[in-house]
Amino acid sequence: MSSVKNIIVTYSAQVVSLACSFVCSILAARMLGTYGQAELTLYNNFIAFATLLIGLGLPSTLVYFIASGKLAKEYVFGLGIWIFIFMLGFVAIFIGLKNVGYLQTLLPSFVQQNTFFVLILVVHVGMTIFNAFFAAILQAENKFKTAGIIQIISNIVLLILYTLKYKQIVAINLLPMYWIVYALCFSMSIQFSFFLVRIYQTNRSYFSIHAIPFSLVKVIFSFAVLAYATNVIQFFNYKMDIWVLNYFKQSKEGIGIYALAVSLAQMIWLLPSAIQTVLFSSISQQANKQLSYQKSLRSTYFIGLYALIAAVIGYFISIYFVPILFGNSFIPSVSIIQILLIGVAPFCLTMSISVYFIGTGQVKINLYAAIIGFLSCLVFDLYFIPTKGIQGAAIASVISYISTGMYLLFVFFKQRKRV
Repeated sequence: MSSVKNIIVTYSAQVVSLACSFVCSILAARMLGTYGQAELTLYNNFIAFATLLIGLGLPSTLVYFIASGKLAKEYVFGLGIWIFIFMLGFVAIFIGLKNVGYLQTLLPSFVQQNTFFVLILVVHVGMTIFNAFFAAILQAENKFKTAGIIQIISNIVLLILYTLKYKQIVAINLLPMYWIVYALCFSMSIQFSFFLVRIYQTNRSYFSIHAIPFSLVKVIFSFAVLAYATNVIQFFNYKMDIWVLNYFKQSKEGIGIYALAVSLAQMIWLLPSAIQTVLFSSISQQANKQLSYQKSLRSTYFIGLYALIAAVIGYFISIYFVPILFGNSFIPSVSIIQILLIGVAPFCLTMSISVYFIGTGQVKINLYAAIIGFLSCLVFDLYFIPTKGIQGAAIASVISYISTGMYLLFVFFKQRKRV
């Protein structure tokens, strides 16, 4: 399947998934209110953070090594075992830190106060990690359609479960927050099951157990460590503001309003993310650096035009649709969305550029960009949030996005003549 078709398939899957996720976000906001929205955001943030830490950057590394033929399929299962062992160590550390009260800023209150939900969180993290692992294998095999269909199925299941609770169709006396957490875990289990079956059908070699040569492990982790560090730092650029708001004891209602604004503003990243996914696999298989640069350059121009149009449309429709869809309690989210779009839109340009640097072995450039964004976000979060609250967090995010984007664009276009 060509790159264009892969982009269309991936984008179509993401559009359907986004539509389901968007409706789910509306139902969740109406069921939970602003306070519950903050709790759910803290829960999802920790899931994403733990997934990133334990994954060690291997999902994206797998795409590169499998697609380029540098990793035999027989060794993939062995990597999965190492991730599982690492996850067990993380669980032990996590439980220890939670018990001594060091994770209060990062975790929602219902997880801190209920041991059962600690177990649910651990299971949720495990399934999310391996789903990312499995999705990377399918992408490396150019099975974008299959990965997209599985993603759609799990999101439709999630939407059905949210609707059942919102409409009170099932007579189960369960708090909305608990229902939503269970629904998220069940959706992950659907993905997990389908991924396993499809990978087994694609190539049974992935389930072979072979000892991985240490030299190969060293190469893989040497490549992954830079991408890993970049992704961890970049994660803080995206999510740190929620934790800083919580640290400074901003109201949960305010955090919920901000969290909704961030999720809506970042919907602009849908198409660039689809292009990024397909472009990474394509560049990983491309030995000609000049052709890789040209692909990335064309994608960057297209994404730039798209981001400008999407930001303008998003700016105006948020005024009318946020109160209609999410309720009057979320009206303050509108002004936050409008601030965030100033940074979210230009940041779209970096998505095609960053995969060019990874695919051509220049991972350090992405790392430097992530560090610039992280330091900008941290400094301005600490400066603005104590006095300006959620508006200050939005301003800090905009500065972080723009500083990251400017650095990547500068380096990318500087290489144009040399390439």
